[in-house]
Amino acid sequence: MSKILFIDDDETMREAVSRAIGTMGHICDTAADGFEGLKKIKEENYDLVITDMRMPKLDGKEFTKRAIQFDKGILIIVLTGYGSVESAVELLKLGAYDYLEKPLNFEDLEFVINRALEKKKMEGQLSFFKGMIYTLIISIPIWLILGIILAAFLS
Repeated sequence: MSKILFIDDDETMREAVSRAIGTMGHICDTAADGFEGLKKIKEENYDLVITDMRMPKLDGKEFTKRAIQFDKGILIIVLTGYGSVESAVELLKLGAYDYLEKPLNFEDLEFVINRALEKKKMEGQLSFFKGMIYTLIISIPIWLILGIILAAFLS
C-alpha cells in the first residue's frame, strides 16, 4: 500500500481521483492547490504526487519545480487538460515522471501509478544492493588483514 498525494483545485475531481486511488489499494491525501501540496510533502512522505497543471495560486509547473528542489527523488505525475507535445516535454525536463491528459481515463491512471511505484521500488532495491556492495568492498580487505595477522600469530 502506497501513499499518494493528489493536488487539484476542482473538489469533484479530488474526490473522484481519491476514491479511484483508494480502490487501487493505496492511501490518497488531497490538496486544493500547489501551496497546500508543497506544505504536505514537507510534512509527510509520499510515494507519489499527482498534480493538476492549471490551478490558481501555484500551478502544476511551478509546483513541480519547487517540489523537486525540495526532494530530488520525488515522483510527480502531472494532469493537463491542455496537452501538447511542448508542454509534456517541458514538464519532463523539469523532472516530472509522466503526464496524463484530461479527461482522465482511470485505467491509464492506474497503469501510470503502478509503473511509477514499481520504479520507486526498484530504485530502493538498487540503493540497498549498492550499499551491500560497498559494505563488502570495505569489509573484505579488513577480514583479509585480520586473517593474515591471525595466521602470523598462530605460526
